[in-house]
Amino acid sequence: MKVTARGRCALKAMVELALHADKRLSVKEIAKNQDLSVRYLEQIFSNLKKSKLISGTKGPSGGYTLEKAADNISVGEILFTVEGRSPFKLEDNKDVLETCLDEMIWEKLDDHIENFLLKMTLSDIVKKFELKSHDYMYYI
Repeated sequence: MKVTARGRCALKAMVELALHADKRLSVKEIAKNQDLSVRYLEQIFSNLKKSKLISGTKGPSGGYTLEKAADNISVGEILFTVEGRSPFKLEDNKDVLETCLDEMIWEKLDDHIENFLLKMTLSDIVKKFELKSHDYMYYI
C-alpha cells in the first residue's frame, strides 16, 4: 500500500480532532495547527464525513468532531477512506513465476499491512504523541 500526502494529512487532521475531542474544531483551526491547506483539508473531510468518521456542524459555533471515540477508529479506516486500497500486485498479465511471487509475497504482505493498520487506532497515535510531546517540554 502506498500512503500519499492525502493520507498523511487525513491522519494529522484526525489526530488533531482526537486531541481536542471535547470541542468542535473548524477546518481553518486544524489547517493552521497542522500546517495544511484549508482547501485540501476540506476535500479530505468530505470523504471522512461520507464514511461517518467525522461529523460537522455549520454556524458560528460549528466545526468538526470525531463521529466515534478515537479508540474505535482504526488508522486503516482513515487511510482506506482517503487513499482507497491499492495492493502491491500491479498487473494481471503474469507468467507462472509472477503468479507465485504474488501468492507467496505480495498478497501476504498486503494482508499483514491491512491487519496492522486495522488494529492500530487513532487513540494509539494520540497516546504516543502526548508521550513524545512531554519529552520536548522544558522546565525552568
